Amino acid sequence: MLSRRASTCGFSRVELVVVVAIMLVLAAIAIPQVWGLVGTYRVGADARSIATQLTLARVSAGAQNSDARINFNSCTSGSTNYQLEIYNQGSSAWQQQGGQTNLSTGVSYGYGSITTPVGSQSSISNSPCYAEFNSRGLPIDSSGNPTANYTIYIINNQNLCFAVTVLLSGRIQVFEYAGSAWTGPL
Repeated sequence: MLSRRASTCGFSRVELVVVVAIMLVLAAIAIPQVWGLVGTYRVGADARSIATQLTLARVSAGAQNSDARINFNSCTSGSTNYQLEIYNQGSSAWQQQGGQTNLSTGVSYGYGSITTPVGSQSSISNSPCYAEFNSRGLPIDSSGNPTANYTIYIINNQNLCFAVTVLLSGRIQVFEYAGSAWTGPL
């Protein structure tokens, strides 16, 4: 009687093997989809982080009554970080504020094979190594003249591209490339 009760309780080994096999097949299907979503979220989050840092530079310039910039270390080959810098008029030098921010794994500066520029750009290209604001919060070029040429393109290893632009008014916008055209501002 005891052996009969034990044989009717629980699952057989064959049933357990079938359930485990089904779970492995489902996991094999789901894991690549999850990694794709993670990559999409990373590049989008990096674009929003750059926009936030640009806004911080713009506000810091006004608050400190000095020029401020985000230094994109993209001039250095393979570099994927950026930092806020404030111009110190006493020492006539840029001083780093806070630490460097790194782009996420698999995200880099660039636009891949995209040929359509975003916003008011006439041809597609990343901005110089920095985006600078004067004490009134307006974007300026290296000569101190107002400019609307700051655009930072970032792309992930799945070729999903975002662009962060700075308008002449200082407004910062984020765009996403959706197959054949830019969408946004987001």
